[in-house]
Amino acid sequence: MNSKIPIIKMAKNHFVDLYNKSGDPNPYIEHVSGVEKIVGKILKDFPEADKNILFIAVWLHDIGSFLGERDVHEINSEKESRRFLADQGLDDDSIEKVAHCVRAHRCGNVKPATIEAKILAVADSAEHLVAGPYINMMHKYGKEFVIGKLERDFRDIGLLPNIKNDFTRLYEAWKNLLEIIPE
Repeated sequence: MNSKIPIIKMAKNHFVDLYNKSGDPNPYIEHVSGVEKIVGKILKDFPEADKNILFIAVWLHDIGSFLGERDVHEINSEKESRRFLADQGLDDDSIEKVAHCVRAHRCGNVKPATIEAKILAVADSAEHLVAGPYINMMHKYGKEFVIGKLERDFRDIGLLPNIKNDFTRLYEAWKNLLEIIPE
């Protein structure tokens, strides 16, 4: 591992490099930076969480969005995370922990089993509520899809009930807004 550059910064640089090369017009750097900020706030309530694992996972959780089908980006992100972290010489145990966070962040067929994975999943969904991609998504996917996405995001924030309480009013505001906006 390159001891002169911390692994979190290496993960961030790798994400930014792949994003820039991809030409993807979506604001992923802003999204992941927002997730990073929310993780920092959540960590105050969970000092037992491994900060290094979590911040590495923050920068790698959406990297698969540029490496294939968006609908399975968590699978592509996990594969790329494992490859990248092994190339950097990170130990196997840490790679497994990061890979679990990355794969489980969508709360799909792999559920968050560690506090780090739960924090990442909550922060990712909470960032959607804060940044509000829902209006833009409605134009591409339709109202029904977007309301479902909002519901999934709020459900996933419930992995940490005390955090869910902090986002309830924002969720309700988005739900009310989406219901009155014409398609």
